Amino acid sequence: MTLVERMGISLQKTHRTKHVVRLEKQMRFKSMTILSAAGIALAAGLAVATPASADPSSPSCEGGSICFYHDTNYTGAWFKTTSARIDSFSSYTYFPYGVDSVNDTVSSIINNTGHWAVPSRNANQGGGYIIVNNSVPNLKTGQIVYNQDGSKNGSTSFNDVISSYYLY
Repeated sequence: MTLVERMGISLQKTHRTKHVVRLEKQMRFKSMTILSAAGIALAAGLAVATPASADPSSPSCEGGSICFYHDTNYTGAWFKTTSARIDSFSSYTYFPYGVDSVNDTVSSIINNTGHWAVPSRNANQGGGYIIVNNSVPNLKTGQIVYNQDGSKNGSTSFNDVISSYYLY
């Protein structure tokens, strides 16, 4: 079945003219051009697609930044800063939601500042604290928690208690 016949134009083979043959060739060329353009557009879209980490809901915590995450394993809402010190998280909110306060809700941290980060339990770097060299995927367990005087607290959880931090 020819392309012209598939389009609903029925012609007997004996009545095919040069015009019909030329029309069929043009239609085949146009359909191939459209398919080629669609393939190129698809390939271009794949070539420039951004990685998941560039998605605003999953930030890239590049050098010089420290990122605080609402959930463990660097997931959920996040807050990213390059500030060397925040005395109180009470006025800071997570992205992308902008509603939840960062204060007392952090469950994981990525520290790409090149310095030790010292998150504290209370505002103005008061109360207990931990020291974060690089990253902490889960603040619920495995932390060495210090009292304000520098003695070890004995607790291994620092989940949902951070109110301030500074870089050392």
